[in-house]
Amino acid sequence: MTKTPRPISFHEDAIQFITAYFSIPRALVTNCVGWELDLTLQALPLRQYFDVIVNYEPPLRGKPEGDLYLKAAEILQVSAKKCLIFEDSATGILSGKNAGMTVVAIDRGIHRDFHEADVVVPSFCELMQ
Repeated sequence: MTKTPRPISFHEDAIQFITAYFSIPRALVTNCVGWELDLTLQALPLRQYFDVIVNYEPPLRGKPEGDLYLKAAEILQVSAKKCLIFEDSATGILSGKNAGMTVVAIDRGIHRDFHEADVVVPSFCELMQ
């Protein structure tokens, strides 16, 4: 049986944002299991933009629990209260909030429930103005 990852979108504005703030520690936090993450990172040039990549692996609980974000903060040696999370899903937003972090929702017009986010913007471009 061939394993295929969930469909993902690549947004150039996210890379522009990361590059603009490259001196700030960055983590990619995903609910992907190991093989999904490996396939994704083979398809998209993301690894170079992050200091840490944390994915779902027991005993950590996946999103919407805060474990993955807390693990990333621990590795980066940053307090959860100082972390700023960027998410595009309600599950991810809840995960960031459950970790005690500030969450910015990127609403690309997909009509998801972002009411738990601290801030909602249409794209990363909005944050760079």
